[in-house]
This record gives sequence, structure tokens and C-alpha cells, in this order.
Amino acid sequence: TVSLQTNYSLQSWACYSKQMSYLVALAALEPFLQQASPAEARAQLLALLAEYPHEPELHYRLGVLCQAQNWPEAQNHYQAVLARLPAHAPSWFGLGFLAFRQAAYPRAEDYFRQALRFQPDFVLALDYLAQVCLLKEALSEAVELWERCAQLQKEPRWHTKLTLYYQKLKRWSDAYRHVQAWLAAAPDNADAYNEAGLILIQLRQPEAARRAFEQALQRAPEFAEVWTNL
Repeated sequence: TVSLQTNYSLQSWACYSKQMSYLVALAALEPFLQQASPAEARAQLLALLAEYPHEPELHYRLGVLCQAQNWPEAQNHYQAVLARLPAHAPSWFGLGFLAFRQAAYPRAEDYFRQALRFQPDFVLALDYLAQVCLLKEALSEAVELWERCAQLQKEPRWHTKLTLYYQKLKRWSDAYRHVQAWLAAAPDNADAYNEAGLILIQLRQPEAARRAFEQALQRAPEFAEVWTNL
């Protein structure tokens, strides 16, 4: 029993020592990676991967690095991560992104849903899944996904999207709620005032709509569409 425990302890120490060695090597490489070209960074990461072939982080970083120009290699790296870490949401998203770039939308949708299964607050996966839903004309699901994005990330772009797509669904109150949030974030945006005017017309508030169009023209006097709407 003592011998088995000792052997186990030695194995544990060896694993720990190798992990520490890998972390030190990666930390030493970081300054170079931040300044290197993609080709140089790939070469160095591949060299480190040859020494530490079972490190998922290296595969993930190579996947991200390769996805702009070498889709098959990027896919192999993401799959290598998932072979060791099946719940790694960024790698599921990476596979989805590659499929999306290749217009393989059903496969992309499956990958994005897997990413969200393991990380429900993954904003980028929510956004890309919404785009897939839009492409297959599932607009109601797309806006639900963008609503989650807006809750998780306080950025005007979500309110802009939701203002426009709620109008397509004729959900005027929801559209107005988001155009107000858009204006709160960008009070000098003529487009937002124009959209507010259009929505207020649908909500049967013509005077408020006129004021919104006038606000748009104050900010962009040559905005031809506003003159038409007014």
C-alpha cells in the first residue's frame, strides 16, 4: 500500500511539475505573441504544442488564430479542445462561427446551441444564433435572443436592432421601449428620433411623432426621409 501511494504521489508531482513548466513556458511566450504576426504566433504555438500536446488552451488559441484563413486547421483545434473539455463553450462557438462563415447554417445553429447549453450568458453565441434565426425567418426567436443580449450587455446596438426588428413584427410598444433606450444612450442620433416618430405614428400619437421628427431634423437638417415622414 505504501508503495502504491508513493507511486501515485510521484505521478501527481510529475503532472503538477509538467503543468507548471507549461505555464511558465506560455507566460514567457506571451510578450512575443502580443506583437507577432499571425504566422509567427502560429509557429510558436505549434512548437509549444509539440512539447505539451495535451494542453487544450494551446489548441483553442490556435483555433482562434487559424479561423480567419485556415478553416480546416481551426476546426481540428476546436475539436481537440472538445475531446478533452466537452463543455468548453468557446470551442463550440468557434465551430459554429466556422460553419456560419461557410453558410452551413443548420450546423452552425447546432454548435451555437451547444455553446449556450454550457454557457447561457455567452453574448456572442446569442447574437450569432439570432442571426441564424433571422436567416431562416424565425424573427420572433431572433428578437428573444437579442433581448437576452440587451439584458447581459449594456450596449446601444442591441436597442437599435430590437427597435428595427420589433417594427417588422408590428410590436410597436416593444419597439418604442427600445427606441427610448437607444435615445437614452445616443441622445443626438437623428436615426433614432426618426424611428421614434415612425413608431409613434403606429401608436396613434401624431403630435409626439411630429416632435420626434423635428428633433431628428434639428440634428440632421438634410435627412430626406424625415421630411417625407413629417
